[in-house]
Amino acid sequence: MRWRSRVKPALVTELVARGLEVVATTRRVGDLADLAAAERLQLDITSGASVAAAAERAGPVDLLVNNAGISAAATVEDTPAEVAAAMFDTNVVGPLRMISAFVPGMRSGAAGRW
Repeated sequence: MRWRSRVKPALVTELVARGLEVVATTRRVGDLADLAAAERLQLDITSGASVAAAAERAGPVDLLVNNAGISAAATVEDTPAEVAAAMFDTNVVGPLRMISAFVPGMRSGAAGRW
């Protein structure tokens, strides 16, 4: 079984080129070293504490891109339940944590889109 997970810099590069101030996040901040982001934060979307810390540090945002995701290359019968649970937590529950942390500020500031 292989895990697939990596930083995709093209979106950050494009948003910065369009004049946006980007706060880029990843589990391994060193992976963001070459990006032209205004700020680089450590974030594990499977952790409520990590999401809360990133939201506090980032402050109000106008745009939230939920692009974290993991997958496992294996047949269903060869995928352990723990791996499936980790994928669900990252791909489904993680974005819900991010929405809960960031969208209320977007609504109250009337600056973001939801």
